Amino acid sequence: MLSHFNFRLKAVLSIAGCFLAGVVVWYLTSAKHHHLVKRSITQNLSELNPEESLVTIDDSVITVGDLDWEYAMVVERNLQSNDLIEQEDFSEDKKDLSHLKQELFANLVERKVLYTYIQTTPIFSRYGKKWTQQCEEDFEKSRETLQGVVQSKEDERKLRERSCELKIVAEYMSKDPNKSEVTEASIVDFYKNNPEKFTFPKRITIRQIVLADEKTGKKVRSLVRKSNFADLAKKYSITPEGLESGGMLGPFAKNEMPAVFNVAFQMRVGQISGLQKSAYGFHILYLIKKESKGLKKMAQVRDSITLKLEKRNMSRYYGTLLESALAAVKVKSPLQIW
Repeated sequence: MLSHFNFRLKAVLSIAGCFLAGVVVWYLTSAKHHHLVKRSITQNLSELNPEESLVTIDDSVITVGDLDWEYAMVVERNLQSNDLIEQEDFSEDKKDLSHLKQELFANLVERKVLYTYIQTTPIFSRYGKKWTQQCEEDFEKSRETLQGVVQSKEDERKLRERSCELKIVAEYMSKDPNKSEVTEASIVDFYKNNPEKFTFPKRITIRQIVLADEKTGKKVRSLVRKSNFADLAKKYSITPEGLESGGMLGPFAKNEMPAVFNVAFQMRVGQISGLQKSAYGFHILYLIKKESKGLKKMAQVRDSITLKLEKRNMSRYYGTLLESALAAVKVKSPLQIW
């Protein structure tokens, strides 16, 4: 057993990835914290026997084979939506994936530490039987998706175990009264204290008619007026919004759309442009409305603020829960792999 392993493990686990349960998303940390701990494999895991023990968590042993199995799921691009690690790029020219095994190892240990700890809690005593029964449903759904990986009884055992661990950790976290809820006051405070996050630049709303060739463009431009612009857009424009909405576009800020629209920012409300050429055709623009730079209304950003605060609160709670688990669960490793 490594004398410094528990300290290193806490550091590794403190920077693990993200976890999804129901509608609540939380992140243990963001990527900017990854530089705090440098992790490198000091033994070539490919040279070890698949049965070789990497870590023991109470009575649960994580072997080289367990890590390889988790790795195979990622390489097969079959991670479930509630996994603790992001999708990777597995193009042929990407050779060095050692960092991925390091992340997978940390996430695998983290999951089992939490699962082991949660089984000792009063909340599990109350709900554990129900959650365990629901594990089988999650397993069956995962097995259908992971047919490329689940090819033997042992694969099924590992997937069933993994599904149950994820299910029970997620359910526990949704039930634990110690996690902070997002309050109306916290939403209002965030909105008031971060105005720079909710400001929008000058924006315009226009109608446009797009013609395939210059000859048709000149013909339509000679006919168009404010009063008939929408009707002519529906009749002549080759773009979808012509028929759908009389050519209505916006509101949008400068440079959010192709450069041909920038001329509209110099126009007066009610003005119709001359023929404007672009890669899409020949445009006629009619400026409907200008909006000054301003602050989005609370109602427009409430959902995004709520989600941001949920992630922040869950991140803090998750870290606290993990520390409690590490203090209560015995973790040891016979190999110097980190």
